[in-house]
Amino acid sequence: MVDSTVSIFLRIQNELLPTPAKSHYTFNLRDVSRVFQGVLMVTTANCADRNVMARLWTHENARVFHDRLIDTADKQYFTHMLYDILANRLGVTESYEALFEVRHEACKP
Repeated sequence: MVDSTVSIFLRIQNELLPTPAKSHYTFNLRDVSRVFQGVLMVTTANCADRNVMARLWTHENARVFHDRLIDTADKQYFTHMLYDILANRLGVTESYEALFEVRHEACKP
């Protein structure tokens, strides 16, 4: 989970660069810290298994990184990157749609 979070941070920092329209796209190690602060707030009673932890980790990454993105293409880039890491590194077997489509539907006006 630590390696995956650092990987997300490095990719976002290198690939989603600030522009005049996206001047707030500045990411630093404090963002990694915020992900883990959120994850560490859960108690063992509320985190029954690996899937719950993976969903919590996904939520915290979305809270810290995804919520700052303003462009639909950037948001989709992030969710696909996050899903690839979930599937390949953390062994999550849920579909992309099950994890992220509800979030995108809720964001529509």
